[in-house]
Amino acid sequence: MVFIKIENSFADYELVNLRDFLELLDSKLASIEHEISVASCPDSEGVFDKAEYYVGLGFSAIQKYMTSIYTQSGLSKKNALNQGRRLCEGTTLVSIINATANYWKHEDEWGLRNIVTRDKSQLKDMPKNTVLTIEKVTPWADYTCSNVVAGLTEKGNIRLLPLIPVLTEWRNEICKNA
Repeated sequence: MVFIKIENSFADYELVNLRDFLELLDSKLASIEHEISVASCPDSEGVFDKAEYYVGLGFSAIQKYMTSIYTQSGLSKKNALNQGRRLCEGTTLVSIINATANYWKHEDEWGLRNIVTRDKSQLKDMPKNTVLTIEKVTPWADYTCSNVVAGLTEKGNIRLLPLIPVLTEWRNEICKNA
């Protein structure tokens, strides 16, 4: 069991573990931010790539949490991802988080030899839908995961902990009848 609901409160141990992990990642991202500030060319030195890797790990961990929550709630994945806070275009933040995790994990499988041009016409349906969802927040470009997290956080920071309230609200909404 991922969480225990007592009246309108939750004992959510999975969220506690996720928060701890995201704190570690955010600490690493702060260190990388310093590396970026002192690097002569952070792009060619691979510092941006390092940040992207840690942000991608964070999105994957968040996706695992979301999966455990909607599975326990009894909702289908589609219905669960359609709940919670929305952007002005109507897309839920959790669906963007889910798409970004899928992007980070599966982009290498998409069969694109040269992704610099970012040609969506070469993508199959699932990857194309993933990209279209991500593009609600940021262009499908270099450092996509970092750009998504910056687009989802209030101050535009490359930090993952600010996504915890989004997840908590979403969990509360989909599990209100659990």
